[in-house]
Amino acid sequence: MSTALAAGDAGSGSPSTLTTSSADLPQFPGDQDVLAHVATANRNAAEARLASRGLLAVAQGGMPPAAAQIIDVDLTELPELPADHRDHNRRKESRIRIIATNRANDVKRKQLVYDAWTDIYGLVYKSVEVTAPVLAQELKDHCDLSTTSGMPGGHFDGPRAWAILLDRLSGGRRTEADKDFYRSAERVQRSSKLANGCLSADYSKKALAFLIHIKPNLPQSYDDDDTTQYLVNLMPEALKEGGRRIKNELRAEGKYHDFMHVIKCCRELVQEEQKGNTPSPAFVVSEIDMAGHDVRAR
Repeated sequence: MSTALAAGDAGSGSPSTLTTSSADLPQFPGDQDVLAHVATANRNAAEARLASRGLLAVAQGGMPPAAAQIIDVDLTELPELPADHRDHNRRKESRIRIIATNRANDVKRKQLVYDAWTDIYGLVYKSVEVTAPVLAQELKDHCDLSTTSGMPGGHFDGPRAWAILLDRLSGGRRTEADKDFYRSAERVQRSSKLANGCLSADYSKKALAFLIHIKPNLPQSYDDDDTTQYLVNLMPEALKEGGRRIKNELRAEGKYHDFMHVIKCCRELVQEEQKGNTPSPAFVVSEIDMAGHDVRAR
């Protein structure tokens, strides 16, 4: 996958045979260690889909909006009256009704909370059921409230399931194989230069792949100056002089570290050259080309 990533194809990380609706969480990448950029993409998509259903805040420990809208009456604002007060009995009856209403409110709130929790659990479980059956069983063992809390009714601890999913995605300490993957992707990008006259889209894909997926996950860090230099160097060899001009203009504009602006300027320059030349195919290394070679080898 590192060669595809270097070319700008991040990949989904999940089996292509699985289908999900737009409301489902993305399929979990698998029971094995998940590459950092795949985990990040998976988490971002999962958060967006929970948010679209109004469940992200609940998964993070908040209360469902419908439950938060149920407001109790504060009995301290309606204190008991002395027994000899003429409205003592009327006040007592009012307080009894309010106490009953508050108790009913508490039952409604809890039901709304547990229903939302169970919805979250169902979404999380469905996302791992096929691709990560070991994790699916772990969720069942730790989130079934009938076994963990003795609560009847078929409810599940959604926030806990979400926390377990995020923990598995983060993976804790990064493996050497994970680090080597991004080192390899960087090496491939550096070695497979774009052809003169290539499409501007080819440049954009490589630049964004580096900025969004490769750079954040490299063991070694790029400072801001190095990042801008790298993005400029991704342009075809024929645009070296243009790259120097772009860097001078960026400094003059105070946008030398505005990386999206850097990519925009470089893409426009690549497009200008493309208009004056016959487009050449921008070949990148494929998985077939790498047959027999371990792209993760250090």
